[in-house]
Amino acid sequence: MITFEPNPLRPLDEGMAMAKDWLQSRKIPNQYAVVEKVMSNIDRTRLAALIAIHEPRRDLIGGWKYLDLPYWLARCARNASVLGLEKFKGGNVLDIGSGGCHWLAICKAHGFRATGLEIKLPHAISNVDPAFRPQESSVSSLQIYDELEIMLKTRRFYQWLMPKAKMRTFNRKFNIVTSYLACFHRIRRDKNHGLLPLDRQTHFSNQDWAFFLNDLVDRHLNFPAIIHLELNADLVSESGKRMHDPALLEWFTAQGATIGRGGFRGAITFELPEPRRFR
Repeated sequence: MITFEPNPLRPLDEGMAMAKDWLQSRKIPNQYAVVEKVMSNIDRTRLAALIAIHEPRRDLIGGWKYLDLPYWLARCARNASVLGLEKFKGGNVLDIGSGGCHWLAICKAHGFRATGLEIKLPHAISNVDPAFRPQESSVSSLQIYDELEIMLKTRRFYQWLMPKAKMRTFNRKFNIVTSYLACFHRIRRDKNHGLLPLDRQTHFSNQDWAFFLNDLVDRHLNFPAIIHLELNADLVSESGKRMHDPALLEWFTAQGATIGRGGFRGAITFELPEPRRFR
């Protein structure tokens, strides 16, 4: 299997060649045309300048790796294949926790109207308590995401998703809702709104998840619809490795979800031909 890791300092043409080989190795070479379509509209001079600005602090900025566009676009093109995006022949996609907007750009290239939802740290809010100041690494990452949103010609909205709180409204409904490397369900953060270590975090309860899913069904979905969530690992095993909560996966299974789509243990997929209730 071809090794392909993110490296923003890799020349773009080399990254594109590796993306092509990587997609070919996964037997989805047709997805490379989608990556090419997105990259054809990228201002390479602007991207190079953005990489140069953040490179001196690359080891401190979590968002640095997302500046490798060929890598992340190829990963998102694979996600499109796993999800069967081409079957829908267009529609509306909502992506929760859209970060650098690579997935939104791939959805657009597939003919969808793509909308992102992202957190907004308090440094951008005028009436925030002065005691709340985000960490520099968080600010820098969000600056990268903002630049990528513009560069990829995508659109994000902002909201903290809190337990048992309704999601903001949009001017459309969605037949696909996704969240990749999802962290929005982690509800305990430090005073700077940065994520706490895994062993000090709390997460959505089953009831919180049911509220979230029912809110999507009641106010945000057009049917038939798909909800596809790929959760980050929330627990730490005795050996120190991250792991997904087996009780949570069991609850999702009992609610009718398919677990593990695309070979990812934390992938949770609901295919909904019509509205239903979650309990």
